Amino acid sequence: MSNFQISLMVVFGAFAVIAVLIFAGVLPGLNSAENSFAGEIVVWGTIPESKMNKPLDDFNQENEKLFRIIYEEKNSQSFNRELVNALASGKGPDIFIMASDNVISEGDKTVPISYKTLPERNFKNQFIEAGEIYLTREGILALPFVVDPLVMYWNRDIFSAAGVSAEPKFWDEFLTTAPSMTLLDKASNIKRSTIAFGEVRNVTHAKDIVSMLILQTGNDIIERTDEGMESVINRAVDITGSPAESAVRFFMEFSNPSKRTYSWNRGMPESKDTFSTGDLAVYFGLASELSDISLKNPHLNFDVAVVPQIRDSKLNLTSARVYGLSIAKNSTKADAAFRAAYLLVSAPFSGKLAEELGLPSPRRDLLSGKPDSPKGEVFQRSAIIGKTWLDPDPEETYNIFKDMVEGISSGKLTPSDALSRGNEELDNLVK
Repeated sequence: MSNFQISLMVVFGAFAVIAVLIFAGVLPGLNSAENSFAGEIVVWGTIPESKMNKPLDDFNQENEKLFRIIYEEKNSQSFNRELVNALASGKGPDIFIMASDNVISEGDKTVPISYKTLPERNFKNQFIEAGEIYLTREGILALPFVVDPLVMYWNRDIFSAAGVSAEPKFWDEFLTTAPSMTLLDKASNIKRSTIAFGEVRNVTHAKDIVSMLILQTGNDIIERTDEGMESVINRAVDITGSPAESAVRFFMEFSNPSKRTYSWNRGMPESKDTFSTGDLAVYFGLASELSDISLKNPHLNFDVAVVPQIRDSKLNLTSARVYGLSIAKNSTKADAAFRAAYLLVSAPFSGKLAEELGLPSPRRDLLSGKPDSPKGEVFQRSAIIGKTWLDPDPEETYNIFKDMVEGISSGKLTPSDALSRGNEELDNLVK
């Protein structure tokens, strides 16, 4: 029996006590007078039903006297539109899964959880830092349910062939390894690439990567203010310019044909596909993509590592996507929905769901244990250092990031000018 399984058994042993406390009203904000069967609690989300069924079956059996969770899987492309239409017609779910990049666009569709019910300090002690994206002045918009951090997949064969013994831990290592790992033909066409940086259209998760590089400098992208929100992506710290500019310059370093580091261009296939075929040394992807990469090429000799950091920096972070349980504004069972959501993010269910998804839990207590595999350890460490940012509109911000990068790569804009324009466009989105 693994350490994880032993820990889970202990947690389940304590769950009965926790449940009693919750429904006795000992835990804040829970009224013991409302313990009768609340009926069906409908949950909408984009997590595959096949991954939710087993944990939910167990959950419903354990809580059959309180409520029954009905999960409905929705298409990720049409989810927001379907949610808006349902709520506008007075229908829709009791709980919906809110992605961290939809906090601004979907925040007004929730019933915020009061800090009297769940104090801010308790929330921060319970969940990873990336989950704090759901904290607002009005209350908690969602309880962290799933976390999917950005990690580095690296090809062992390409590294070995280039005489590089280990995966890079710092970004500056790519400046020296790229010339030896990238393979060009006589016409300077890229046959094998080191790193897929410097473009957006064919770089999977390009926006996540660029924003992560910016966040690693200590520069935020969108900040809350007393008046609302503002873009700070181009905030200068001194006469040398903004930290974000240095991050963008580094990203662009690998798509310039005149540089020794040249490794990528817009004519290349999608970066994820290029990695899967064995023609890309490193791929920056989500932890949830592990099984997909393995299925695409079962013979690919690769491993996973925490994303590189800035050398000598006090910061240590990666990008992470968080998915939280939000109480829908139109729900007629808000109290029962909160109780259900609170139990769904508890250690017993979170542990089971994390195992089903092959992802780390967003709960700090479950991240303190030893994972079952080396890859699981990387995912766990990445979840702990994961961070996200207030995205006003995922589609619009993707276009803003794309225009910044393509403006620089085409020579039409300097990095400084591109960031100034991007800052203005981001500011217009949030005001």
